[in-house]
Amino acid sequence: MKKLFFFGALMSLFPLLFVSCNKEPAVSATGFVPMRTELNVLAEGGKVSVPYKVANPVEDMKVTSDYTVDWISGFEDTGTEVTFIVSANETDSERSALVTLIYADEKADITVSQRGPDTPVVVGTAFDIDIKEIGYDRVVYDILPEDKEMTYITGAIHTSYAGWDEENPDQFIYDELDWYAFLAEGNLSGYLAMVAKTGDVIDNEVDGLDADTEHVIYAFGISLDGEPLTELCYRHFTTEDIERSDNQLSIEIYDIKDRQASLNILTTNDDPYAYGATQASRFAGLTDEQICDSLLAMDLSGNVRTGNITGETFYNLQSDTEYVVFAFGFEAGKITTDLVKAYFTTESLVVSEGLTLEILPGPYFDIDEIVAEYPSLAVDFQYGLGRALAMIDFRPSEDAAGYLWCMYYRDATDPEKDPDSKILQDMEIFGLYEPYMFNYFNYGQDHTIVGACLDENGVYGPVARMKINITKDDVSPLDEFPADYYLGL
Repeated sequence: MKKLFFFGALMSLFPLLFVSCNKEPAVSATGFVPMRTELNVLAEGGKVSVPYKVANPVEDMKVTSDYTVDWISGFEDTGTEVTFIVSANETDSERSALVTLIYADEKADITVSQRGPDTPVVVGTAFDIDIKEIGYDRVVYDILPEDKEMTYITGAIHTSYAGWDEENPDQFIYDELDWYAFLAEGNLSGYLAMVAKTGDVIDNEVDGLDADTEHVIYAFGISLDGEPLTELCYRHFTTEDIERSDNQLSIEIYDIKDRQASLNILTTNDDPYAYGATQASRFAGLTDEQICDSLLAMDLSGNVRTGNITGETFYNLQSDTEYVVFAFGFEAGKITTDLVKAYFTTESLVVSEGLTLEILPGPYFDIDEIVAEYPSLAVDFQYGLGRALAMIDFRPSEDAAGYLWCMYYRDATDPEKDPDSKILQDMEIFGLYEPYMFNYFNYGQDHTIVGACLDENGVYGPVARMKINITKDDVSPLDEFPADYYLGL
């Protein structure tokens, strides 16, 4: 039987919903990942942004920053990206600074480079852009560079794209280079060699565009070393609108259990549609139009299908909870049919009462003391400075097939606020199957260790919970620290 997964931004709307219980968990406690590691800013300065992802958000936690220069200010966290202001560069040369982003116990460095006021504005040859065909989701055009030997980048984006600013078009080039550097994983020249073009490109087609939306075709010269060779050249166009689909969608939910349910979606033609599910409370009080508006704000590309769906399963649901499955025609960024919904309620949680898991906390060690005594471990513990290292072990029932555990950076001991089924959801995505030797605890902050055994059929025992709040008085003497283990890694 197939398993159903969600992808991309839609996971932020429907968190922890469709994840296989066989998924190998990530070791990272929060999964904090900035989407850019380098920013190139023009001499004029301005507001810049760094999108980020957090796989396991910490309640009420914000991204903070650390930097030492006075020309960066106004740091803010919007929940999906961090923004800050770069002042105009009035010095005689280019300058750079390191900005450290901090989320819970994880840090990431961003290099900010700013051109000097006397750095020449990129100049070079222009492009002719001849639009030949416009559809509801595609455009066909010729791109004709004056310099036929020059390597260049061309594409099409909608004008509401966050990085598009016609008041400062050359900044788009640097934003694109930052993105290419991220994708290149250290081999920018090799990546550009794959995507850059030379000479005339006839009948270049870009598809996957949104219908009835203003876009621009753009082009700029770029060396394989990542140096801009021309100014940005672009041309506006608007895609056609899309016709409404006559696809008739119907949803069947069956084999409903405590933490999973199976799904069929039946169609009458092969027009594309989007589908998904969430707890019914998320749509409570909303009209179908309001629900569709909220879904259109998401990236639905990973949830689009054609034809029938049979025998797919939603895993990792909460027990005793009402869910809604939805589907609607969707193509070129537009909803093309009415919204179809089906509701179901999961059964009560099935628990293997004979399985127990004992949480064995401690000892704890001060990481600053560890690094001072063992300087060679400074890199291993660089993100734990100012915190405590916690040794956490577990004692499962002898007849358990295994166990799963994870940690919250808050008090999660109230079963009314965090029911067992929700804890199991989190553990199946972010949990570990064995002790982990790099548990960083913030002094004076509540942390909760949770875990449960499971039997050979994958049925869990009761969830064990333990709240821990460490102070400096709880730290063990350094001579008890298992240095040989860490030095041997």
